[in-house]
Amino acid sequence: MTIKVDREAIWLDFPGSTREEIIQGICLKLRELGKTADAESLLGDVMHREELVSTFAGHGTAIPHVVTKHICAPVLCFVRAADPDLTWHGSSESVVFVAFCAVPENEGTSAIRADQSRIFSALAHLIRTPVVTDRWKATSDAAVIQEDLNQALI
Repeated sequence: MTIKVDREAIWLDFPGSTREEIIQGICLKLRELGKTADAESLLGDVMHREELVSTFAGHGTAIPHVVTKHICAPVLCFVRAADPDLTWHGSSESVVFVAFCAVPENEGTSAIRADQSRIFSALAHLIRTPVVTDRWKATSDAAVIQEDLNQALI
């Protein structure tokens, strides 16, 4: 499984004041992009996953992820939240960035785990690099974020 971030899956100043609103908005956007036919069931799967363990990653970032039958192909999308007071599952730290990953159940467990490890490692490196996160906060061009993410995922 190879995954990259498409320009159409990067949303800057994304609306939502809660974890649930952000995830719901992402699921609806994925339906618009043709990545899911059932945004409501996808939302249910993601929220179920969130209840098991929070996906707050620190450094102002959350990484909700799910393996689900409600996604057509592996997808990684990125949100810069508009609400400066957004927090994630009770954390007192603000969340600025949300990297959302969904993979179809039929991808195969070993491939999914290998790619998730690679994605999470790349994201962890990026979110701990202030020059990168400062660039992401300041940019009005989603291509800047896309390039950083896709370079890290190589």
